[in-house]
Amino acid sequence: RNHDMTRQQLASLLSDIRQVGIGVLGDFCLDAYWELDPALSEMSIETGLATRAVSRQRYSLGGAGNVVANLIAMGVTRVSAFAVLGADPFGREMVRILQARGVDTAGVLVQEERWETPVYVKPIESDREQNRIDFGNANLLAPRTGAALLASLGAARGRLDLLIVNQQLAHGIHTPEFRAGLAGLLAGAGPGIPPTVVDSRAWSDQYTGAIRKINDREALRLRGEAWDSEE
Repeated sequence: RNHDMTRQQLASLLSDIRQVGIGVLGDFCLDAYWELDPALSEMSIETGLATRAVSRQRYSLGGAGNVVANLIAMGVTRVSAFAVLGADPFGREMVRILQARGVDTAGVLVQEERWETPVYVKPIESDREQNRIDFGNANLLAPRTGAALLASLGAARGRLDLLIVNQQLAHGIHTPEFRAGLAGLLAGAGPGIPPTVVDSRAWSDQYTGAIRKINDREALRLRGEAWDSEE
């Protein structure tokens, strides 16, 4: 009987979550898989070097985008994305993927300068991943972009039942100014924000107005203790 009740409760939970409006704010990344075919290589006339020919490419959501993908896989039908992308083809591909999955992208902003859409390019040759190529490591969030992102989040508060905050990148949206503004919202010093879950690699301690999802290393850091990989 207890087993049956547990199954019933789980089925009810999964059914109810489909009706919940969830916002995801964070470091939206794109995973790019480029399959290389050495047989298609040729010598470049300009450089005299052998080219690396891509025979197939595919893209998927990473970072906060992976959170969105997981929510959709669970059956959540009302998901809103709050992100900053670059004015580049990768950013347009990100928006295309999000919209194709029914995600509300009204909170997805584009910063024209000093921002590249974060991308992890993974060249694959003979079924082995080669040296990764990363975009976005030199990004610098403009104060006006951060303010606009927080304003977009505040404007959407009425249709959100839950907010998930992701921080993955060292040079992402979570600048000191943005962290202060978001912490103020979570603490109630601004537009009302729904219950919030924060998953932050580096700054969990600054988002005290939220439920914090942490791993063992982050828990030790919050306690002021060092991580010992041999333990």
